[in-house]
Amino acid sequence: MSKILYSNVNILIDEHNREILVNPTGERFYHIGHKEMHSVFFDATLSLDENGIYTIEGRQTLYNEHSALGSDYEKLLCKHPKELIKKSSLFWLFGTYRVSGVHKREVSSKYICRYKEYCIIQREKFLSHEFAQDKSELKK
Repeated sequence: MSKILYSNVNILIDEHNREILVNPTGERFYHIGHKEMHSVFFDATLSLDENGIYTIEGRQTLYNEHSALGSDYEKLLCKHPKELIKKSSLFWLFGTYRVSGVHKREVSSKYICRYKEYCIIQREKFLSHEFAQDKSELKK
């Protein structure tokens, strides 16, 4: 039997630093790029089982960047989504295919954490926020 620690929250797991950051639902992690989105879980549940293993269940948004050029459509189709493959011509003689774009997917995931000890940081609510063009404007 596992014990639910948090539910209906957004969770960021950092295995390298052994940290789990818990945000309220609806608050995004703005410092994360599309390559690190695999470690973010939305509408998630964090639970701890009787063996001390943490498990995260939730939705993930995965981004894969695709870029290629080739003349064999079938080979390109093996590695890239067909929606990103466009036909173009090279010197108006040879038919080539160009792949360019980002593939976005929503998946439901269950993640079993690697370690038994983590620093859990829970953000309960955000009090305020500001937008500035450069860092010096925030210090005013």
